[in-house]
Amino acid sequence: MNLTRFTLYILILALIPVSNSTATADKDYLRIESTVYSEESNFNVTSIGALIFENNLTGSINISYLDSTLNGSAATMDLGGGFVLRGRISLLLLLGVSVGYNWDTDDLVTAYYPEIGLVTEVTSKIGISLSGKKYINLYEKHEDVIMLGLVFSY
Repeated sequence: MNLTRFTLYILILALIPVSNSTATADKDYLRIESTVYSEESNFNVTSIGALIFENNLTGSINISYLDSTLNGSAATMDLGGGFVLRGRISLLLLLGVSVGYNWDTDDLVTAYYPEIGLVTEVTSKIGISLSGKKYINLYEKHEDVIMLGLVFSY
């Protein structure tokens, strides 16, 4: 993962003027994310799912589409859980697992990942998310991705 680029995205997100709304306890979001393009990576992830805040805990469930020029295309179900530090910009720390199927290689896809992310609300219903994931043992190697997305509270 390009640490400089990830730090730059975090700073940009922190400078976005937002309302006084914060990610409060017992708040649920619909999260739509995609990887930020990188010339260094041949791996892209697009996902849609739920992000749940309850007290200082968070959980996520996503359906993801993985596209790799080396390994083909796959669909996965991702489940994660961890902690959230709530504020104007909420910090997420998650651990998750990913299980799916690669139809190009006719093979099972499995991985686990740590995720660190930020969520901020622009309005009371719409926000922005930024996260970094390190897929471990995905296609027998590690993949670093930076995800940028939208969150919608419901």
